[in-house]
Amino acid sequence: MHIRAALLRPRFGLLLEIALEFGIERLRREWAELLEDDTPEIARARDSVERILAQIEKGFALAAAHD
Repeated sequence: MHIRAALLRPRFGLLLEIALEFGIERLRREWAELLEDDTPEIARARDSVERILAQIEKGFALAAAHD
């Protein structure tokens, strides 16, 4: 699945595009499912993904507050 591949190679811009198209909830669900498999690849991506998802959520919240 492309979303999971993007999560394993986290880039802010790409994850933001996915969040805009599919929703941050979908990204969080896919990430939660990936975390069930404790692989070195997931461990490597974990900090970056968590930081990026938190930044996206903050941005969405700020945008919603200004609407």
